[in-house]
Amino acid sequence: MNKEPTKEKESHVSIQLPRTGYPKTMYFNRFRIEKLDGMSVMYFGLVIPSTGLADYYCCAMSDAGLKGQCEILLAYLERIGRPKQGATAWQGTIPSQHKIDVADMINMANHSGTSEIVFAVYSLWAATTAARTSATEHQQLDGQPLALLRCETELQQQFIEALYA
Repeated sequence: MNKEPTKEKESHVSIQLPRTGYPKTMYFNRFRIEKLDGMSVMYFGLVIPSTGLADYYCCAMSDAGLKGQCEILLAYLERIGRPKQGATAWQGTIPSQHKIDVADMINMANHSGTSEIVFAVYSLWAATTAARTSATEHQQLDGQPLALLRCETELQQQFIEALYA
């Protein structure tokens, strides 16, 4: 029995991010990105010289997800300007037992030298189901907020460059 391969059809579903309610909010002054098998693990830390690591956040995002947001994030970087210097290497360690969130979306903003990176996740199953069941109308899903991280704009610029290096 010869089966014809199914053809994938492209559908578009919008993911709406909440304006409030992020379970993790923090300032950071260091970051590290580790590229692994098909994903990037991103660490953000608030390192205080007198005491060391005061707070941190970690999430992983697929290479496909990062590639899908590349054009938007690099256009944003061009609007706000390239970093003036390279990123400060993260010195010190991260606790060996830590939670790593799964992230699907990154959004960014800045104002008066302060910048923000927002991470969110959504269900691929829900997006696929919505796209399949409503081919004629525009479908919108809610994303789940993960983290709202703040830093100086220079550090945000460095992060975007490192993400796509």
